Amino acid sequence: LKGFYWAKERLRDVYRAKEKNEAAKLLDLIIMNLKASDDAELYRWGNTLKRWRQPILNYFDNKTTNAYTEGCNTKVKMLKRISFGLRNVEVYTKKIMLGFLPPECFHTI
Repeated sequence: LKGFYWAKERLRDVYRAKEKNEAAKLLDLIIMNLKASDDAELYRWGNTLKRWRQPILNYFDNKTTNAYTEGCNTKVKMLKRISFGLRNVEVYTKKIMLGFLPPECFHTI
């Protein structure tokens, strides 16, 4: 568990780096340490990071992620689970749209 925590925190440091080459050095250090581990899962994680190295470093080209899109997908899935049993597609669609309104739109009594 200690190794996973270490790697997670170092991966956060990668995204906090100022420049792409600094992030690349940090990421290579993480991958090297994970692949040197005796734990098979840490070794697998090292291989995964090695395969995703370039997409991870592409973040530094324009500092954008798809986190907002992933958040929207998660919200739609949650509303879909809550709406289990709704027969009317129009009601389901309206419920999804209501889920994306800011809280300020609703009046409290």
